[in-house]
Formats: sequence, C-alpha cells, structure tokens
Amino acid sequence: MPNEALTQQKPKYLIDTCAFVVFEELYPFDSWEAVWNFLLELVDAGVVRTTDDVVEELKRRFYNLKVTDWVKKHEYKIKIVPKKEHYEYLQNEVYPKCDGLINPNITTTLYADPMLVAIAGYENFTLITDEAEIDVQPNTNSFKLKLPNHCKKINAKCISGRYAWPKFFNETGLVVNKFKTVPNVKSINNTFLK
Repeated sequence: MPNEALTQQKPKYLIDTCAFVVFEELYPFDSWEAVWNFLLELVDAGVVRTTDDVVEELKRRFYNLKVTDWVKKHEYKIKIVPKKEHYEYLQNEVYPKCDGLINPNITTTLYADPMLVAIAGYENFTLITDEAEIDVQPNTNSFKLKLPNHCKKINAKCISGRYAWPKFFNETGLVVNKFKTVPNVKSINNTFLK
C-alpha cells in the first residue's frame, strides 16, 4: 500500500534513465543552463529523485553524457536506495500485476524498471520516462510492455513519451520559450517548492 503520508504532500517525480538521456538532447547544458538549474532546485527541494539502479545505468551505459556527470555530482541527494518496504511492494503488488516487467532475455544484472515502478507506486511518485505506452492487444507479448503500461496496472502516475519533459515542466511551473536560442524562463512557481 502506498505511503499515505506522502499523498498529502506536494507532487514528487521519479526519473527513468531514458528520460535523463532525452533531457540532455532537448536541453543541452550550454544553451539551457537555466532549465538545468531549475531541475536542481527541484532535486534540492526533494521533488525530483531517481533510483540507485538508474544512477548505475547512466554511469555504465551513458558515461560520456553531461547529464550523467550532473547526476553523479548530485547523486547523494537525487538517489533513492530501495528500502525493505519497496522490495515487499515489488514482490506483493507489482510482480503479480505486471506480467512481463522482468524479461528473461535481458542478461544484465542492472535493470532499473522493476524498482522504478515499485517506488512510483509505493511512494506515490509520478514516473517520468521517454517510453511511450503501447496499445495492448489480446496477443501482445507481455515483454513488449513499457513503463507506462506497468504504471497503469498498479495505478501509479506516469508522464511518458517524447513530450514528457515539457509536460513535467508545465506541472512544476517552468515556462520555457524554445523559439529563442537562450531559454526564456518567464516564471518559476516558487509556491511549488514550498
């Protein structure tokens, strides 16, 4: 069962690996430093987190990206290390409802998706991912399901797809004008951070 005390607080977000990679593609640090600073404000306020598996996945697979350096620099405040309750929720709530979340064809020991779904569901976080929900047909192979499909199965919130970051910024109060070379940050809704 999700932590009910957290449901009464401000929204919180959990970031997937692919979302971090797309963040750098959409908002290169050299041109969009204000957007990165806003994200850091949300990290400092405890609004944005990721899992230890995502941090490790970035370090191993995307070691040459600036976003990986940024996550490593702020790792101590952005990373959630799963607790016993997260593992219990994963075992008792997520796995029974999310057939295909673990793909036996994946041979790596590092696979962030199950714990992302578990923490999003248990802690009432909104998961941010670049993955798009797929249309499920009766003959759909369960291993082809994406994070948004699994979140839906456990009633966890998810902002997904190619426009996940603009949707996220809209929810958190950042207005970005992409028609200029330099970001035009018109407002940061400071009440969101309070």
